[in-house]
Amino acid sequence: IHITSTADISAYYEVNRINNPDIFALKGDNALGTSFHLPFQNFTSNGYTSSPAGFDVVATEDNTVITITPTQDLQGHPAGISYDVVLPFAGSTYSGRAAGTSAAAHPTGTTITASAPVAVTLSDDSCNGTIFGGCADLMGDQLVPDNILGTEYIAVHGYLAGDDRIQILATEDNTTVTVDGALLATLQAGEAYQHVLNTPSAFIETSAPAAVWQSTGFGCELGGAQLPSVKCTGSNATVFVRSTSETMRFNLLVPAGGEGDFLFNGTSGIVTANMFAVVPG
Repeated sequence: IHITSTADISAYYEVNRINNPDIFALKGDNALGTSFHLPFQNFTSNGYTSSPAGFDVVATEDNTVITITPTQDLQGHPAGISYDVVLPFAGSTYSGRAAGTSAAAHPTGTTITASAPVAVTLSDDSCNGTIFGGCADLMGDQLVPDNILGTEYIAVHGYLAGDDRIQILATEDNTTVTVDGALLATLQAGEAYQHVLNTPSAFIETSAPAAVWQSTGFGCELGGAQLPSVKCTGSNATVFVRSTSETMRFNLLVPAGGEGDFLFNGTSGIVTANMFAVVPG
């Protein structure tokens, strides 16, 4: 699907099903790049053998060559061995899928490089929420390339019947990971550290650009997305559309001093300053 507009828009792709819905936020120009690290979660498995975790690559130029180096076996491609795929036309796509559905089979840290800008979408279907009560749900998002990644992130706890999981994936060797001021890991390129988010929020710092994925959700129904860097996010207006009548919640993150500045559908007093809490660090 190729979307263009004469002025700035917001857009997302929604899998709007009774079971396993999710929203893939479309990143526009920020989605396009030539180098990606894939931040798959690896704490829970997929519920069906027919739907393992995977990724989709779409070309923006003819005759784009992509090189994929999987960290775990993909269908038809063993771990650790790079392979090339030619996408013959702008709009041509390639799908890669994990060889298994276990949490350990997720190809966390797999790299994709391309001869011309591409967009990459990650999907992780029917993720088993047994530890939260036994549901299964879809997680996915359109990713941003390595050159858009940052070193400072804030994660806000969702509404699971348990703790969120944060996947922090290094793109450079000897990357340190600090959460709320505590040094927790030193990673090599392609390695990931999983943080259990058992606080209302967390301030994550890395010594080099890293990809950060948050697995969250409602009750035992999982959802997930790649977090934007604190220094590469934010706007003064956001638009969304309800597609169901089920419970909906949203989390707001604002620089200190802006807590009382919100309008909701043009109305003040709905989002108020006393609703906010300080992010540690």
